[in-house]
Amino acid sequence: MNDSRARWDTAAPHYLRSSWHANEAALEHMVQVSNVLGGNIVDVATGAGHAAMAFSHSVDRVLALDTSPRMLAIAKEEAARRGIDNIDYVVGDALDLPFLRASLDGVVCRVAAHHFGDPELFMRRSFDVLKPRGFLLLIDTVGADDPGADDALHTLESLRDPSHVRDYTTAVWRRMARKAGFETEFEDTIQKPLNAKEWMDRMSVDSGTRNKILELINASKDWFREYLRPHSKGELLTFHLLECTMLLRK
Repeated sequence: MNDSRARWDTAAPHYLRSSWHANEAALEHMVQVSNVLGGNIVDVATGAGHAAMAFSHSVDRVLALDTSPRMLAIAKEEAARRGIDNIDYVVGDALDLPFLRASLDGVVCRVAAHHFGDPELFMRRSFDVLKPRGFLLLIDTVGADDPGADDALHTLESLRDPSHVRDYTTAVWRRMARKAGFETEFEDTIQKPLNAKEWMDRMSVDSGTRNKILELINASKDWFREYLRPHSKGELLTFHLLECTMLLRK
């Protein structure tokens, strides 16, 4: 088992209980933006299955794909507990989607693409598996426009999770989408509040690394502080990450 998969297997129960991943208003908004009714979709990097379960009420079938068997097991168990029976679970990689060309009505990827080693390849693979006029709903943390703030954000994210690759700016995501052949149908960016303790607990961050993360947040200045907008202290310390929702059409 590689280190990344082991890390996600360990984190799986925390992601099921994550207040942000399970946020009902955010999940409802995501489904409304897609405006999907019926058909078959894949939730790429499904994690604990929150997005897959949210979409299960609006489509015929959801394929929940993840590299972590433990994540999929927890997602399957939770769906069964809720009486959801139209989700299939697939161990697979976002960069090598195991589906036929033009076979799906939608691809969903919620807060995961910043872990992908080749996001352009993910875009192309998503385009390939979609039927004409199919959609890619991409939701992810986005980087800061200021280069210094963006580098500081990358350091913060990588300390908390070594599997983090990059938070790309909205401009970069738009460019990758166009290159893959997509049209942008909807785009919105929000400031997502996160409790620092819960954010670190989710990845079982050790005490030494926690101190470094807290120091980075508390000592943030200029554009980086404007991006994070931290407030409160101790276990109540809260900061913000920018999160973009993009609905892309084939």
